[in-house]
Amino acid sequence: MDLIDFDKKILSKQINNFTDFSNLLTQITKISNFNVLEYYINLDKNSIKTINYILYLSKLTFKLDNNQKNKFKLNRLEISIILANSFLCLYKEKNNFSKMNFINLYKENKLIINNTNNYEEFCLQIAKNEINNGDYDDIFNLKIEKLKFIFNYFNQISKINIKNQLESYCIFEKNSINLDINKIICKSKLSKVNIYNNKKIEDSLNDDIKVDFANKYIGGGILNKGCVQEEILFLIHPELIVSCIIIEKLNDNEALFIYNVKRYSNYSGYGYDIKFLNLPNNLKQYNNFVAIDALNYKYINQYTKDNIDREIKKCYIGFNNNYNIISSGNWGCGAFFGNIELKFLIQLLSASLNNKQLDYYIINNCNKIQCIYNKIHHLNCNELYNYILTNYIK
Repeated sequence: MDLIDFDKKILSKQINNFTDFSNLLTQITKISNFNVLEYYINLDKNSIKTINYILYLSKLTFKLDNNQKNKFKLNRLEISIILANSFLCLYKEKNNFSKMNFINLYKENKLIINNTNNYEEFCLQIAKNEINNGDYDDIFNLKIEKLKFIFNYFNQISKINIKNQLESYCIFEKNSINLDINKIICKSKLSKVNIYNNKKIEDSLNDDIKVDFANKYIGGGILNKGCVQEEILFLIHPELIVSCIIIEKLNDNEALFIYNVKRYSNYSGYGYDIKFLNLPNNLKQYNNFVAIDALNYKYINQYTKDNIDREIKKCYIGFNNNYNIISSGNWGCGAFFGNIELKFLIQLLSASLNNKQLDYYIINNCNKIQCIYNKIHHLNCNELYNYILTNYIK
């Protein structure tokens, strides 16, 4: 958590309007375009007050305790200090970590393509503009909506007295296990499965651990234009963003556990259609998560024994915890192109090997999952593993 070199006196200045804050950010980042942030500040009449609170937090310091490698216990004041520094773009970006600063949420550039008949040059222009799916207006509006979640977090934390913040903790713990697939496959019975249609993992009220469909760089596109399952979890639980700053990218034999994370908001929609909502009283306020990253099958074949075994081991590590219920869903089946049925079977096998109940949440249509479960529910773990290899290796 190294900070950039800057004149700390600038954090002591009162911010009265967008121009003041823009000037401060320019001194820190050497960038002058904050068109998304300007639009948001003009939209939210309380935003300047919130920014001054963030500046107050940024002047507080603490020592990050990492006596236990890859395990961090942080109180809620420490978490808010880390997020304030990230909001002000004060961290040095580091290799093997996710993006640490909010700078890409504050601006969006229109795509400018110069006329060229050279395909390589065209691709380079696309890359430089960082454009993927979605047009300028979609991305601009998405970033505005993301800022609503972030400002809501700081508004709420500012109303909690310091004593309560100091007495409430989150734990971030990366676990690694080197596994031999042949030594973990056994003849145990398959675990109980509950399949929920049109319900969300994050809305479960059970004493469970919820699966974050993670990018190996934790948080994925949370601080830019990404907005699928992982990014949405991070928006409604902004304390999760701390993992972008303190946790290195996940290796194949690693999972990240994050305990006692507070939920600050609700939402509707998905992707570019997401909308901020206040948190209703009937939803669980504190949650536990395990972040496991699936392979991206846009570029590789998922139907090989090596890749299937990798995914089984990844889930096994993630499901090896103190909770009896794993709440998951179509892990790695969206942007990473995973086969829905195969990913369900992999998670069921891994949950069963850990003797965990699997609660499976699906939006829109659960028929595929219910059908495949009806076919295999009578098998044991060893038989299910052989079924997967027989039916899915191509």
